Amino acid sequence: MTTVQAQASAFRPRSSEPSVISAPKAPPIRGEEASGFSQRRLTNEPRRAALPFPPDHPVFAGHFPGNPIIPGVQLLDRAKRMIETECGVLLCGIQAAKFLSPAGPGEALELEYRLDEKQAAFEIRCGERKIASGQFLLEGP
Repeated sequence: MTTVQAQASAFRPRSSEPSVISAPKAPPIRGEEASGFSQRRLTNEPRRAALPFPPDHPVFAGHFPGNPIIPGVQLLDRAKRMIETECGVLLCGIQAAKFLSPAGPGEALELEYRLDEKQAAFEIRCGERKIASGQFLLEGP
């Protein structure tokens, strides 16, 4: 085989089947190992959970100096992980999110959510004040 033939064969398709590349799995979150996400616990009844952010949480250091607030991405991440852990589901995306009021260090935040076959609707509150709301999408069965 000549050098040209060898180079040409290197670029020749090996199969008509498309190749599949899979992304690495994210590391497990607390409680995921135990539940294994084998049992989905769907409910249209509202569920509640505390979302604590202690005043010395590192997120406040740079967001914003002199007027610290919890970044929206931190609120979403904490809510997503709480719902996944408590309900044995995987949330694969976010359909909508609204940030309605800032939350600061030491405020007592509460997550309220409802689950159905397609989504997890949520609200984050501090007392009667609504901080954020939205819907996460559930990964298929």
